[in-house]
Amino acid sequence: MVDFELIIKYFSGNATPEEAEQVEDFVRSSPERQTYFQSLHQSWLASGDEVYQQPDIQKEWEHFCTQQNVNIARKINWRIPAIAASIAVILGIAGYFMWFKPQPEMMIAKAKQAMTLSLREQTQVALAQGAELQYPKAFEEKNRIVTLKGNAGFSVNHNSQQPFIIHLPHDLNIRVTGTEFSIKETEESVSVDLTKGSVLFYNKTDTLPIAAGQTGIFLVSKNKFLLKPNAPKTGSFQFTNQPLSEVAKQLSQYFDIQFHFQNPNIARCRLSAGMDDKNIRQITEIIALTFNLDYKIEGKDIYLEGDGCP
Repeated sequence: MVDFELIIKYFSGNATPEEAEQVEDFVRSSPERQTYFQSLHQSWLASGDEVYQQPDIQKEWEHFCTQQNVNIARKINWRIPAIAASIAVILGIAGYFMWFKPQPEMMIAKAKQAMTLSLREQTQVALAQGAELQYPKAFEEKNRIVTLKGNAGFSVNHNSQQPFIIHLPHDLNIRVTGTEFSIKETEESVSVDLTKGSVLFYNKTDTLPIAAGQTGIFLVSKNKFLLKPNAPKTGSFQFTNQPLSEVAKQLSQYFDIQFHFQNPNIARCRLSAGMDDKNIRQITEIIALTFNLDYKIEGKDIYLEGDGCP
């Protein structure tokens, strides 16, 4: 890391050969630093050839922070060396925070076979074979940013103050605060299948909100987002003389729903049945027909009514 005062010495011609080489090596280390360094140097040269005077950096920076909306170029006489130097220092400080500050240490996970990663903030990522995830060793305070290539499933811990952002190919992004979803990438499209919560699927020109039970699709050739509902989740079960209280518990865990028995006797009924590739509505209907019950489904709640079993 190069101290900014050393860059000031470099511009003013007071740096030793060793210091000058240190600055030049630092600037050459990235294209962003080179671009900003050139811009800063042009601002410095615009101040003229007067003798450099050391400004009060802290004072000028605090003044700059309170005057961000002022057009400085119109207000400043660039021939006044102390002011010109101050502006150069201020520009340099701003650039330091944008380009020169230490970048977080990045980690890269390449899945030669399916694997699961545990990131900080209690976030789980299931990478499919061939997928690649780039992520910082420690997330920044304002957001959690990762870059994904390939297919993966995410379970993101909720934090509204620190959204989780995923960068994808084709300049696509996903913004979440806490949810469960999977991403599938092909040559023709990128899809986001949402299980829980909500996300924003977006690029530079459009944004697609996705809710639980929906799939957002980006068609690469058409540069277009589409939204479609997911097919109901299905499962296969084998129950052998099990009380409905146990059946309901198993189904609730699998389908993320909650059974409500209006009559306690319903929980005593014992079910023996095999069910293959059935969704929760189909299973509930089978149970209701078997024990002569009425039912209604309201969101994630299922209500069973009837006499039940003695």
